[in-house]
Amino acid sequence: MRSKRINIPIYYGLLTIYIVNDESEMELIMKKHKMKGSSHGYEACFFPDHHTSGFTQYYLCIKQDIKPHNVAHECIHFVNELFSDRGIGIDPRNDEPYAYFLGWAVKQCHTFLDKHNSLTNSK
Repeated sequence: MRSKRINIPIYYGLLTIYIVNDESEMELIMKKHKMKGSSHGYEACFFPDHHTSGFTQYYLCIKQDIKPHNVAHECIHFVNELFSDRGIGIDPRNDEPYAYFLGWAVKQCHTFLDKHNSLTNSK
């Protein structure tokens, strides 16, 4: 299991991406952060942690062999949550901020995945 913490530009907060090998590692992360539910059968999960101070941490937990469309799926959950937390409406006629931020989130995941997988495959 590996993790990377990223300061979120413009909208603030902290994004932590976990790369796990299997569902048992994903379950451990969920328990660590006191998240209810199960990751059984999923390649990824997303959850926020709203601190009483107003600071928010967001967590994306993805399996190392995740398919690209599932990365995008979880990143949509993340972006929707962050925009909702910030009181930002999603306007389908002016969706550039949403699209750019979604692209940023997906890129963060794939950059970390690529680095993780290249290190794993070189062993």
